[in-house]
Amino acid sequence: MRTILGGWISILLGLSGLWFTVNPDVTQFSIFQVVLLTISVLGILFMIYWDIHSYLKRRPKLYRTTEQIDRYMYAWISQRGRVLIFTRDMSWATSNEIKKLLMNKADRRELEICLPEPTLLTKELAAAGAEVHTYTSFNDSPYSRFTIIRYGKDDARIAIGRNVDGLHRIDEYSYGSDPVFSIAYDLVRLVKHYSS
Repeated sequence: MRTILGGWISILLGLSGLWFTVNPDVTQFSIFQVVLLTISVLGILFMIYWDIHSYLKRRPKLYRTTEQIDRYMYAWISQRGRVLIFTRDMSWATSNEIKKLLMNKADRRELEICLPEPTLLTKELAAAGAEVHTYTSFNDSPYSRFTIIRYGKDDARIAIGRNVDGLHRIDEYSYGSDPVFSIAYDLVRLVKHYSS
């Protein structure tokens, strides 16, 4: 955020210096100058707003409690389209609301799960229609944990969760916006290929 504001303050100061160099008499402005200055200021204000809005939208989410994480995951998974969950054991899916949501996704054939070995929950979800891919043949399970919404579509998004300084941090990325997405897709393809 400081980088965004610092950059725009530098631009504004530079433009102000240029303006006063070209027009040292600040007591008189022509109509053209007033219109140009108004359009420039409005354009810069809009670009500052857009930069701040974009930053706030993509900044990492930090959560302290299980309830906060559950609310986030519920909202994330409940979006339209196919969901792919790459997890260690689905231990986070304990609330009845999330289990019901996962069951609904499975019923609609909109749920895939990759994990080292099946759990009671993933067996129930598989019976309801979810695709469950296990990778017990791997000597050690991958550390990565993520959830992809709208999996397989051009507007897919990925959420990657991890613990940082006692908080649960979730970073979101759009398809094609970051190499993280390509690596996650490669990991999923690898697991599906060697799925037991």
